[in-house]
Amino acid sequence: MDKVFIEGFTVFAHHGVHPEEAVLGQRFIFDVELGLDLKAAGGSDHLPDTVDYGAVMARITQVAETRRCRLLEALGEAIVQDLFAAFPLVRSVRLRIHKPAAPVRGQFTSVGIEIARDR
Repeated sequence: MDKVFIEGFTVFAHHGVHPEEAVLGQRFIFDVELGLDLKAAGGSDHLPDTVDYGAVMARITQVAETRRCRLLEALGEAIVQDLFAAFPLVRSVRLRIHKPAAPVRGQFTSVGIEIARDR
């Protein structure tokens, strides 16, 4: 299956289990792969035949900034379902959410989750 992807998209939002995360907020980094057939877009060279990654980033931002989730799993599921609803050409979504400033002990680059769903 063909893919449209975005890597390292950053949004500042307020998600987490700890009360200070809701107040202070933090940076979340998103990687997303959208599976769809790109043959029509390759032949037509027209944006309506594919998925506009600017529109995908706008949807991710909207969900991340307006929803308040304690768990990344809940945020990820909300984003995946929103992407399926907004982009009918998309057959599959693989979403990774990185939380590089998670308030846990230890040295790490990032912690996070990955969700993979097919329509």
